[in-house]
Amino acid sequence: MDHLPTATNPVKLAIEIPYICQETYQLGSFQEYPEFRGFQTTRISALNGEENFHQDLPSLLQEWLYFGLLEEFVGKSFDHNLICREFSTGSCWRKVIYTLRLPKLLGEFRNRVSELTTEGGRELCQTLVKYIDIAMSKCALLDRNSKWAHKSPLPEILISIQMLIDSLIITLIECGCRTDSLTERRYKPLADEMEYEPLSTSILLNHMMQNNWCIHQARSICQRFTFIVAHYLATFPRMAHPHGHEECIGRSQCVANNTNPNAYQNRHIEKGCECKFLSLNNEEVKKIIKHGGIPLVQISEVSEHRIQLRVIRAKYRTKYTAISHVWSDGLGNPDANALPACQVRRIMQRVKEGEFENSRSSQSIFIMKNQRQSVCIWMDTMCIPVNDRMLKLKAINRMIPTFKRATRVLVLDSSFDGMPSESKETEVCAKLILSTWNTRSWTLQEGALATNIRFPLPKRVPHKLPVTQEERYIARQLHESHQLPAVGRWSANEGRTGRQCQFTSVWNELSRRSTTMMDDVHGIFATLLDFHTEEILLLDRKERMKAILCAQETLPIKLLYIRNARRSTLGSLDRWVPDVPAGCTIQKGDSWMAVTESGLRIGAEDVVNRAFMIEHEPRREPLKQYFVAIPGIGIVEIEHCVTSCRPYPKAIHKSTLLHLTQNFESILEIGMTATGVSLAVTGSEGETICTTCEDPVSLTLVDETSYKFQCSKLEFLEAKQVSPAKDILVDVGVYDLTSKTWAED
Repeated sequence: MDHLPTATNPVKLAIEIPYICQETYQLGSFQEYPEFRGFQTTRISALNGEENFHQDLPSLLQEWLYFGLLEEFVGKSFDHNLICREFSTGSCWRKVIYTLRLPKLLGEFRNRVSELTTEGGRELCQTLVKYIDIAMSKCALLDRNSKWAHKSPLPEILISIQMLIDSLIITLIECGCRTDSLTERRYKPLADEMEYEPLSTSILLNHMMQNNWCIHQARSICQRFTFIVAHYLATFPRMAHPHGHEECIGRSQCVANNTNPNAYQNRHIEKGCECKFLSLNNEEVKKIIKHGGIPLVQISEVSEHRIQLRVIRAKYRTKYTAISHVWSDGLGNPDANALPACQVRRIMQRVKEGEFENSRSSQSIFIMKNQRQSVCIWMDTMCIPVNDRMLKLKAINRMIPTFKRATRVLVLDSSFDGMPSESKETEVCAKLILSTWNTRSWTLQEGALATNIRFPLPKRVPHKLPVTQEERYIARQLHESHQLPAVGRWSANEGRTGRQCQFTSVWNELSRRSTTMMDDVHGIFATLLDFHTEEILLLDRKERMKAILCAQETLPIKLLYIRNARRSTLGSLDRWVPDVPAGCTIQKGDSWMAVTESGLRIGAEDVVNRAFMIEHEPRREPLKQYFVAIPGIGIVEIEHCVTSCRPYPKAIHKSTLLHLTQNFESILEIGMTATGVSLAVTGSEGETICTTCEDPVSLTLVDETSYKFQCSKLEFLEAKQVSPAKDILVDVGVYDLTSKTWAED
């Protein structure tokens, strides 16, 4: 992995990939090579956990899926010493993979393609994509099987193959093989539905946690990016958090940057500073908000040692800077609209630099001429009343015009402190992604609403263009991932409606961020989806998410599969409603269901091969765990993920419908756990199956040994595939306009 890009002063992964090949790969035998080596492909696929099953399996994988795949790309056998080197440890010598010269081999592949005709190049790329498919599926199978992946050096061999696959895919794309299939085939180190980390991914996660990462941010990186990008980000040094991330383990989100209003400490710029707090006329702030205006703070330096604050109302042509910051940096104040004078002075200076950085010829001359000039800012600490809930809601509801009308939004985050001016452009983008500002929910809203956003980056950062294909790929991925949701500016994209694009972007961003007060997420979610935020926040906390979701035209079906995110208590028809956006990432190509007055409607096109009917004894509550025979799949263990405190519907039912995730067959085949939802069948109307939501479920393919061992403990049921012409309706209740609450039919 030595050829992969890293940070300028990297914290490299402390692993070595041993060279353990026992045989020479035979060029042209990729699909048959395991049999050539005496391995039965069916036994590799079964992975039944026999302890004595082929101790030389790691060497086979390296011969086949590493060097074999690479030789098929190059089109010839090569001396493995080209990408290996030897070390001596005392009297012992060890040989390890050393990929610094791998780009030379990939260059030979590019030369090979350039010498072919267009049709010949296309055929070669299609063949190689097929080989990559085989390598990826075998890696996924072995890597995600807990009985085998812990056996060293298997994790190290697997992660080296996965890094190589990423490099090969990038090479194919740069050679003009730009098919959607390549993008779809590239899998991430960690999937949403995984209950445990694959051991090769654990190499990355363990390294990151030892380097002061929060487990939640580390997992988010492994879910969002490919192996090469995750490896690049993992090499960045991280400063130890003052509170540490130990308490984040076992929580649903990072809590290290949460603040305690009862014990909040403002920070001065220098330790030991005892400058006084500068406060505003709170009544003026309230008066402006009451009359529907936006209060601003005018900061003026009336003398060398004196700063004056004045509250003014924003007018149509008023130029001001909105401040976006993280409260854990000490710039908040839960008790008063006030900040230390040293912090106010620094904010004023940074605003001045941002306002005039393009018009000044000399920074020092500029400061001398403009040090007495006033600036206008909006900042939540100063401009949102702290002890008036209704006015606070009004101010929050005005966040859209507040940030959209701002001349610029200035980000203040100590994560950017100390960034060297010679940083590469890719490193700057990585720093943005890894910043505290980029992990908080409120700052997502502020950044998304901004029309002109400025980060405190080092001055005169040279634009050093990426050199290698991996660097170019990482740069593209980081730039694309840093696109914030845009409020109110959505259009149709790639066959999906603009509203679906908006929902996807907002959901995915919020699901990986945290906030001190979880109830704040509802208001942020509403704002970013163009709702009237105040109306949402005036609802009972338990009704907000349902109100937002049921106001959409369509919703991703996978919202029904979410686990560990349904803890609030509501009615029996609300077991599908998540508390906040969390628990899954919405992907391109995911299926959507229509939101109608009758309920959530899953169309017939998403019933085909994904919906199965189970007949059973009459019951009100479902079995929590059982075996079911699924046609064409085999025996599967079903486990209900009961995390909701809400009651089950009272009606007795004799049929249960399972709706499963897309491609669940391939997920089960490689030993992973698939997801779905259990729906109680309440009747039918024509071609529509009427249901109510019970629980999300997980599915695991069961081998014969496991079934025999547990068959006496769990009930066995049989499933039948639902007719392709049917669609599914999930009852969500009826909204009562009189009581302004949801009611069951």
